[in-house]
Amino acid sequence: SDDNVDNPAETRPTPEQ
Repeated sequence: SDDNVDNPAETRPTPEQ
């Protein structure tokens, strides 16, 4: 859900490079 960017659960983890 892009409408709720404040939700960490909705935010996908960024791949560590």
